Amino acid sequence: MPHFANKYAVEEAIRAGGMPYTILRPVYFAQNERRLKPELTELGVYPIPAGNQGLAVVDIRDLGAMAAISLTEEGHNGKTYDLVSSEMLRGPDAAATWSKLLRKEIAFAGHTDFDGFEAKLRERGSPSWLAYDVRVMYQGFVERGFSNTEDQTAQFAALLGHEPRTYSSFAEELARE
Repeated sequence: MPHFANKYAVEEAIRAGGMPYTILRPVYFAQNERRLKPELTELGVYPIPAGNQGLAVVDIRDLGAMAAISLTEEGHNGKTYDLVSSEMLRGPDAAATWSKLLRKEIAFAGHTDFDGFEAKLRERGSPSWLAYDVRVMYQGFVERGFSNTEDQTAQFAALLGHEPRTYSSFAEELARE
C-alpha cells in the first residue's frame, strides 16, 4: 500500500540517521469525521469506505498527549508505538453509531465505487497523486482491514495513564456540536 510504504521508508531513514527518535503510528484519526458532518446531517450517508474488517482509530488528543510524553519523559528513545483505541472503525458500525446519535437513518455508502471516491477527493481539492494514494489506502482497508491488538491498546493506555478515547466517544462529542 503506497501510503504506508512511504511512511515505512521514512521510519527506516529515521532509524538509520543516528539521532534520537520515537515513532508514533496512528492509522485513522477520529477527528477525520468532523469533515463528514454535512454528509451525515444533510444527506444521511456515511461515505467513508472503511469496510468491514476494521480500522484502528486514535483521537488526536491522545496522539498529542503521547507525543508530549515521549518528548518529556525518559525511556522512549528508539521506541515505536502504535496509537490505537479499543474500538475499531467499521463502515456499517459507523453508520449505525451516527444513526443513533443523530436520531435519523444514516446509510453506509459502501465500498465498491472507488472510482467515485477518488473523483470526489479530487473535486474537493486533493491533488491527483493524493486522491489516488488515499483511494489505494482505503481499498486496502476494505480488503484487509488495519486492525489493532489488545496488547497494542493496553500498551497505549499504560503510556497515557488512561484508556484511549474511542471513535464512539468522539462521535458523541461531535454530534452535540
